[in-house]
Amino acid sequence: MFGCSRIRTYLRQIQCKPLKGCPARGISFGYLLQPHFFTSILALGMHEISKTIVETFKNGNKVLICGNGGSATMASHFAGELVGRFEKERAPLPAISLTDNVAVITAVANDYSFEDVFSRQLEALGRKGDLLITLSTSGTSKNIQKVQEKARKMGIEVISFPSRSEYKLTAWQDKSTAQLQEEHLMLIHKICREVEEALFP
Repeated sequence: MFGCSRIRTYLRQIQCKPLKGCPARGISFGYLLQPHFFTSILALGMHEISKTIVETFKNGNKVLICGNGGSATMASHFAGELVGRFEKERAPLPAISLTDNVAVITAVANDYSFEDVFSRQLEALGRKGDLLITLSTSGTSKNIQKVQEKARKMGIEVISFPSRSEYKLTAWQDKSTAQLQEEHLMLIHKICREVEEALFP
């Protein structure tokens, strides 16, 4: 994560104030988060997120990605760009979309709960040092919240793409679901470009 003064400066820049009584450290747009394990792309900055992903790969770990609906296909797209390629001919990068295995998803949803479809997979596939990336336009999806909590308990860092629950505290509160998804796709492409350039100059 990063220092309190940097968070406060960024929150001022985006016209966002931390919730009353909450310290700045570990805050993402007023929401109390777990220090060192969870941050938002908007709060930390795209370049720092790219660096985090690069370090994850350099350390021999993998990236796991998840989301619902349109965000599910976005998670698949993100993993595909990393495992396949984005703009350069290079070695594949270890990334897994938790949205792709229909048998696992339907089995867990049927035998346990739809809230468990991502957290169950993370428990099976994730290891300390891995990185979890979550995509949600609402920010309130129960299965996303549950996998984030599971990651925290496992010592897996979490990066969340910006959601409406964060945007409503800023000047961008009127963004539609479609606009958020478009921004997510642009972020994915920019991050993939930076990751490739850093790992395969």
